[in-house]
Amino acid sequence: MPAITLLADWRGHRSGDPNYGLSARRWAKVMGVWLAVGAVSGTIQDTRLAPPVIRASDRCIGV
Repeated sequence: MPAITLLADWRGHRSGDPNYGLSARRWAKVMGVWLAVGAVSGTIQDTRLAPPVIRASDRCIGV
């Protein structure tokens, strides 16, 4: 999702089409909400760091 947002923003700057920039801003807001909800609820977001973090917490907490 961040890569798609970055690509849309780049295309908007390069082509001058305001729709690309609008899409990038909307996707960035959605990602911000996902991050905020995940931080408040304590869930781990779907990232490449999630499996190592889960394994590390297993060893430390003993879940």
